[in-house]
Amino acid sequence: CLANVGIYPTDTRDEQRRQRFLPWTPEQHYQADLTRSFLMDPIEHWVGKSVLGPAIFHENLISMHHLGPEQIRLIDGLLYGVAAGLWNRTAVTVDKALRSPESKAV
Repeated sequence: CLANVGIYPTDTRDEQRRQRFLPWTPEQHYQADLTRSFLMDPIEHWVGKSVLGPAIFHENLISMHHLGPEQIRLIDGLLYGVAAGLWNRTAVTVDKALRSPESKAV
């Protein structure tokens, strides 16, 4: 038990009550497709609010659960492939990865 080493459960949401840990599929969170008995946040928090869709995801999202291999590869590609090129942080790395084997030998 983590309590034995001084680690206790705590609310990790931000001031806007956005979750940093998504215990269900991203689609269920995105569509607010969770039954009342499984909601960590009261349904009243989301109903009638403009915080739906992508706004529910914290920009410092830590983990997502219930993802299949295809979803994990898609997210990885979007974050570290497409977005890396857009942010131009690793443009050289992305460029090298996209070169054909023939052009790498030259």
